Amino acid sequence: MLEHIYTNILGNTDILFQKYHKWFENKTEKEEDLELFILLQEDLFSDMIFEKGSTTGDYMLRNGKHLTFETELSIDEQYFRFIVEHVAKYDAYTDVNSRKIVVDIEHINNKPTILHEMLHAHEFILQKRKPLLKEIVLLELYKDLKPKLSQRNIDIDTWIFNHANIPHNEELAVAGGEHDLLFFLKSIDLDIRCGFELLTVFGYDYTRNFKELGLL
Repeated sequence: MLEHIYTNILGNTDILFQKYHKWFENKTEKEEDLELFILLQEDLFSDMIFEKGSTTGDYMLRNGKHLTFETELSIDEQYFRFIVEHVAKYDAYTDVNSRKIVVDIEHINNKPTILHEMLHAHEFILQKRKPLLKEIVLLELYKDLKPKLSQRNIDIDTWIFNHANIPHNEELAVAGGEHDLLFFLKSIDLDIRCGFELLTVFGYDYTRNFKELGLL
């Protein structure tokens, strides 16, 4: 509890840096491989980093007379550690308070699982830095995905409605953390970018749920 207050509310980067430095000096070969893999996937999150040339970067150029490009929005700028170990309950999990992404040793090559955890990290970074930026990402994702899903005969608004009303969502929030609308839409964007079946990155049986509802 005290660590949570110290690192998040007070924003004490010294503690985070110390933990990161200790990990960096002692990381295993598998953790080094995981780190490299995660950093190579950062291009998939260019909109959440507000990079120039991304949809959100273009938004800033169109509307940003009084806005500036944000910095320190990438995972590697936030002292995140990448841990490989045996995880009893999950394939992977993200502890934003301690700034770590933990992947079970059996799933270190599971790209959808790792992207899922990276998405948790990126959403936390946006919330921590400037919550309004999350709304810009959400708006641009919606505008970008609507015609893409329409080409697949999918109505994005119906999907959003069902995402908000799937019965096990409350249990999901308790078991696996928050998976809000931004998480939902960005996971679909990642599926499309990577050529996965839709709702693969989201996980939690969403592909099966949406198929049973006749939506996929």
